[in-house]
Amino acid sequence: MMPALFWCAENGTSASLHFSLAEALRHILVICFCNCFFSDIYQDQTPPHRYSLITHFNASKLVAVEKDFDVQNQPILSAIDVPRLEIVRNLTIENNAILDRVQTTSLYAIAGSLKIINNHQLTNLSFPAISAINGPIDVINNPSLQYLSFDDSLNLVEAQHVNIHKTSIRSFNGLRGKISSLGIFDNPKLGRFISHVCKVVENLKSHHPSYGHISILGSSNQISVSFPSLETVEGNIHIANCARFDATYLTKIDGSLDFYNASFTKLEMGELRSIGKNLVINGAFTNSMLVQSFLTLHTLAILFLNNTTNQRLTTIQQRPVSKAKDNRRRLLGR
Repeated sequence: MMPALFWCAENGTSASLHFSLAEALRHILVICFCNCFFSDIYQDQTPPHRYSLITHFNASKLVAVEKDFDVQNQPILSAIDVPRLEIVRNLTIENNAILDRVQTTSLYAIAGSLKIINNHQLTNLSFPAISAINGPIDVINNPSLQYLSFDDSLNLVEAQHVNIHKTSIRSFNGLRGKISSLGIFDNPKLGRFISHVCKVVENLKSHHPSYGHISILGSSNQISVSFPSLETVEGNIHIANCARFDATYLTKIDGSLDFYNASFTKLEMGELRSIGKNLVINGAFTNSMLVQSFLTLHTLAILFLNNTTNQRLTTIQQRPVSKAKDNRRRLLGR
C-alpha cells in the first residue's frame, strides 16, 4: 500500500487546500514518512460528485517530505505554496493546466529527481536556497516559463542528466559539478546560457544514447554559451545558432565538437588539446577564434560556409605545444 495525501469534499465543489498550524503539524507527522501525492483520482473525464479538485495548495508549516512530493493532473490548481519546505526525496509537478505559481523558497535538498513537466501557464520557477539535487533534472514543455533559477551553490554530486526543453526563458545561469548529459532544446528565446558544470561523463549505470553529451539546439539565432569550469566531455558537443562560445578550461572532448549555423564573434577554447572525433564549424565568423594546438585530433573537418566580406574569420590564434609536430606527423602517417 502506497500512502498518499489528497483532498476530497462531499459537495463536489472546487476547494482550496490550506493547512492551519494544528493541521500542518498533524500532516507533517504523516508526510515525513510517506508520499505527498496529488493526482487524478478518477478514470474518466468527469470526476465523481463527491471529489473536489484543488485550486490552491498551501502548507505554510510543512518542512519535510521523506518520500515523494508529487502534484499531477490538477486542471484548476493555480498555486503551490510550501515556503518552509526544506527537503524532499523526489519532486514532481506535472500536467497542471493553469498552475502559475510554485513557491519553494526554503527548499535546499532534493534527494532524487526534479521533474517540472507540462505546466502550460507556469511563468516563474525559482529555487533560491537549493544546494543539492542527487537525481536527474527535467524541465520540459512549460511554454510560458520565462524565468528559471537555481541557487549559485547548487552542486550536482551524482552524474545525472539535465534537460530543459520547450520554455520561454531568455537566460540561464546555474548548475555546478558533474553530470551525465546536458540537453537544452527548443527554447527559442534563450540568448544566454552559463553553466559551471566541470565534467560531462557517461553514466555507467545506463547506456542511454544522450549520456556523455552536451546539446544546445533550437535557441535564439545568436546565443552566447559559456562553460567557465568545464574540463572534459566524454561524448559530443552539439550547439546551433551560436554567436559566442567560451570554454576556457576545456581540455578534452572524446567525441565530436559541432557548431551548426554559427555566427561567431567569439570562439575561445584556449586549453583544448584533444578531440576524439570531428571538429565541424558550419557558419560565419565576425571576429576571432582562439583554439589550443591539438595533441590528438583523429579527423579534422572545419567547414566555413556562408561567409561574406563582412562575415569572415579574421584571426586564428594557436598556442604552441611541444608535442604538436610529432602528433601531426603520426596522424599523417609520416
